[in-house]
Amino acid sequence: MKKEWDIMQVCIVVKDLRKYVRNYWEKLGIGPWKLRHFTNEIVKDYKVDGKPVEEEFDFHIAICQVGRVEFEIIQPIKGPNCYFRFLEEKGEGLHHVKLPIEKEEVGEMVQYFEANGNPILQTGWVDGDFHAYPDTREDLGMMIELGVLGPIDVPYELYPPEAAGGDN
Repeated sequence: MKKEWDIMQVCIVVKDLRKYVRNYWEKLGIGPWKLRHFTNEIVKDYKVDGKPVEEEFDFHIAICQVGRVEFEIIQPIKGPNCYFRFLEEKGEGLHHVKLPIEKEEVGEMVQYFEANGNPILQTGWVDGDFHAYPDTREDLGMMIELGVLGPIDVPYELYPPEAAGGDN
């Protein structure tokens, strides 16, 4: 597949999101961070290993902009997801880089990766934003996320709290 890609996000998966958010802020000045909880009420058409998830799930995310790239930290809380699996297999660390795709490309991209031996581990929609994780670990040494960059209208907490007066 020839496509001009742009890496728009780098993500790490951790066991204690607040610890890492605080450390990145205090030690490197990276932030401010938007912290959100993604649950059954927020993530629609959520699938893990191609199967719809019916049970309760929750994962916390934190995002901030670092130059032109979004930095994301994810902490799984409960329920099935590819983040728990990553922590069990690898421990904390780099989980994926996000490559943006258009909404119209979702089906084609999912089919492309599956046809090339990269099964889709997790998918879901949050408002206008879609995510899919093809299992590219063996081919690329890491996961990628295919993401539609639609709007996300999900409440968030800002860290540090005093940053709330800024332009975020």
